[in-house]
Amino acid sequence: MNSLPGVSISKNVRFEHVFFRTNADGYFRLDQTDRRPVYVINLGEQTGVISLQSIRQDLLVADDGADLAMLDAVGEALKFVKTLRLGEALPSEVVNGQASWKPEAHHLKTANRRIVAALVKWSEGWDGPITELYDLRQFLSHHVDRRKITQALQRLSAAIDSDGDARIQPILMGLARELSYIEALREKITRVSRIGRILEDIRRAGGRQANDMHEVTAVLRLFSHMVRTFDDMLSTVDEQILDILAAVSAHETVGKNIRDIRNELQCQLIPWEEPLVQWEDVSEKEVDLAAVASKVSDLYRMLAPLYSPVDEWVRTGSYHEVIGPDRSADSDENITSLAGGDEAEPSRRA
Repeated sequence: MNSLPGVSISKNVRFEHVFFRTNADGYFRLDQTDRRPVYVINLGEQTGVISLQSIRQDLLVADDGADLAMLDAVGEALKFVKTLRLGEALPSEVVNGQASWKPEAHHLKTANRRIVAALVKWSEGWDGPITELYDLRQFLSHHVDRRKITQALQRLSAAIDSDGDARIQPILMGLARELSYIEALREKITRVSRIGRILEDIRRAGGRQANDMHEVTAVLRLFSHMVRTFDDMLSTVDEQILDILAAVSAHETVGKNIRDIRNELQCQLIPWEEPLVQWEDVSEKEVDLAAVASKVSDLYRMLAPLYSPVDEWVRTGSYHEVIGPDRSADSDENITSLAGGDEAEPSRRA
């Protein structure tokens, strides 16, 4: 989070530079075009959109160490929250590495079941991870009982040269807690995948309406990139848990790996919060493109900067964007003119 060793920062968003005091009603977000962190300020009838990189280059100097570190923290925080205002708390992912949200009880139950399945599969020499919940339930129903669990715990304890399962149980419970976050995110990914199925139905029903299907096809192409990304991360977690002996033996490392993937998945799923609500009432049997055309366009605008190859997505906008009712996004106005005050040297703190 902090690229300046030895510089401590607040748990809340605070800056010393006069620019932020002058524009205290602004807020931070990611740019909608290329996902850069920006600061949005009110300029009366216009809105100023200024990249954090521009603030760093044009306003701050080496002496502004705390502000530079806070800019780093805000940039990292915007991966986990949609907006941040001055005075608001930084998400705990940035402050101490802990999740700022909690999975539900059924996620922990599913995580425990995955741990038990991995334990018994290892004990009895079964190969291959179980990813689908249906397959997990089937395996537990047909191949797992209390005797097999006890036997597997004994074998695992002997394999790591432990005195009984008193040491093993807390480790397994800890891994299950970490895994419960992945289960919650896996559930959200299932909801996202439902939108993909609706789009596939729309494309199949589109027939020869090639022009109408162009944007749907483009979104589905982006979907495929996204799904592969999600699948790769989930597969990494599943494989680490499947090798339960290695997972227990190196539980601290495995736990950290799971947390890292948890955070990355969470970052990539945050943009889906609004689309999931918007598509909630769209039936998988409704394949009327006209009814969801605007939603499809919104999906493309969201997914393109995230999952398009660089040569397919032209990144637009400048460091000094000033957007008003009758103006384009570009402006020649320098950021220092927005800092406020009568500083002789506007790049320094007041």
